[in-house]
Amino acid sequence: MTQTEPEKRRAIVRATIELVAERGFHATPMSMIAARAGVGAGSIYRYFADKKILIHEAFAEISARMRAAMADGYPKNASIRRRFDHFFLGLSHFFIENPSDFGFLRQYFDSPFGSAMRRDKLMEQRCRNSDGEGCDRESFVCLVEEGIDSGLFKNIPPLVHLSIVFGGLTSVARDHILGFVSLDAPMIQSIADACWDALAHH
Repeated sequence: MTQTEPEKRRAIVRATIELVAERGFHATPMSMIAARAGVGAGSIYRYFADKKILIHEAFAEISARMRAAMADGYPKNASIRRRFDHFFLGLSHFFIENPSDFGFLRQYFDSPFGSAMRRDKLMEQRCRNSDGEGCDRESFVCLVEEGIDSGLFKNIPPLVHLSIVFGGLTSVARDHILGFVSLDAPMIQSIADACWDALAHH
């Protein structure tokens, strides 16, 4: 059965994610992506002008699904702790259930492709409206700022809080995927508790 144009495009993006997770960016040429996706080596450029555009498109596709997973059931009127657990547990499950996506994200953020995105889009985005009130988005960044403002979290830069949480989360998710540890629901909750303790005043 012949693939439609949207199906070919999705197959190229999916092949990119899988191969980058397995091999890294430099060891993943466009010809290999085309072969994995089942499209002609030359036809891949009908959809993506160059590899950089394809890499960023793959990141955008993962980010959209990750944001959707975080938004699903988000308890926006709950306590900071309840919302913290929602983000932590949801992201943990997303990483564990999508190892290729997780592997791609690790490659992306450790490369020049993602350094500006990590700095400007994820870590230092401002949550306040121009008048200083309210929150522009339901995000973990906003949650951290709210925790600091309320005195619940230590008064250190939000970037540091985010590094503590995501550094720990990505490390244990990687070890689970590699088979070094087994992350069941109680273990993930225990890790969330430990990260909360690292952020909170005692």
